[in-house]
Amino acid sequence: MLEALRQCTKIIAKVPDHKLALAVFEHQGLVSQHFQNWVGSIKAFQRMRDVAEDCEDRQQEMKAYVNMTNCLQLSCDYKLAIKSAKRFLQIAWYLNDFRNELFAYELLAR
Repeated sequence: MLEALRQCTKIIAKVPDHKLALAVFEHQGLVSQHFQNWVGSIKAFQRMRDVAEDCEDRQQEMKAYVNMTNCLQLSCDYKLAIKSAKRFLQIAWYLNDFRNELFAYELLAR
């Protein structure tokens, strides 16, 4: 399955569809996370974040930061997990999203 997602990544480079790229990177990260491949999942979520930043899709960017924070916490890299959760909180403030702001505080409390 990971090989299929890697092939999709190569296709994305040729077809610049942001929604497809976001979906592939998200699924790649979730599959890597399922197999406890923390480095692979973090890289996939970072690429998802980069695509979301490029197309200014703040909701997808927040989703990438939440998934990255979870992976970083599970891999015991707490310093980077806190940075990721803080960035999630900043985006929630920017969007004036009270629900996600509360969720960010929960992430920081873990």
